[in-house]
Amino acid sequence: MKHERLFLRLDGDPLYAPETSVTRGTMRELAVRPELREHIAHIAVYRETLANPVVEHVVPDGAVRLMFGLGAELGQALVAGPSVQPISLSLQGTMAGLTVTLLPGAAAELLHIPAAQLHDRCMALREFKGFDVDELSERLFGAQDDGERGALVQSVLQRRLAGDHASARHRTLGALKVLSSSRRRLRDASEWVGIGERRLQQIFEHNIGLAPRVYRRLIRVHECLRALRKDRRPHWSQLALEHGFSDQAHLSREFRTFTGLRPTEFVARVSGSFKTAQ
Repeated sequence: MKHERLFLRLDGDPLYAPETSVTRGTMRELAVRPELREHIAHIAVYRETLANPVVEHVVPDGAVRLMFGLGAELGQALVAGPSVQPISLSLQGTMAGLTVTLLPGAAAELLHIPAAQLHDRCMALREFKGFDVDELSERLFGAQDDGERGALVQSVLQRRLAGDHASARHRTLGALKVLSSSRRRLRDASEWVGIGERRLQQIFEHNIGLAPRVYRRLIRVHECLRALRKDRRPHWSQLALEHGFSDQAHLSREFRTFTGLRPTEFVARVSGSFKTAQ
């Protein structure tokens, strides 16, 4: 027997989304300072000890994350790039860390490289110019509590902000708003922000790290996940048409691509709280 659980957090969700079966109390959200609220979606600290192995299934959200190890993993600092691939993590033992999830468009400003270079990659923070990981690790070790640790990380990131990147980021966010509608096309987004499709794609990939059409496909599945929160027994063909899929089969293929499960499997597992699997 192996224990399984699910982690899912859509845009605007609380720390523990309805489908998330991570044990309550293992994660704590920290406040984002006002100066970084256009760049950071949320900051969370997690501390957990697992006596037995657990497989955690993570549904992708396309975000860039900075991950700092605490406790025995202190000194480990990683950047997880944007991805639309569902992943399964094998977890056991004592784990502790601090995770910073960036808002769309923020990675290029804070890390000083195009987000496209991070796509589907996990890199050591030491590889990025301007980060003194050793000094930061020492300060994280000496901090009195997690609140101070969160403030230290935010101070480092705030000092990274330089130059005027707001225009490109705002264009990207405008395109995101249009593409979040399941029936809008890339042409609609380019007309909305007032630039050509090719230029929009370049800006989008620089700031988001994903192609606009791939991002739109991910958001379309996210919309279905939100709909399933209201109705666990939907008419699948109707749900497919309402969210821009050509038919139920198309919905099932896309759902499996971005969650690793067929829609009916996902509902069954969420309803069963991902208890166990043979």
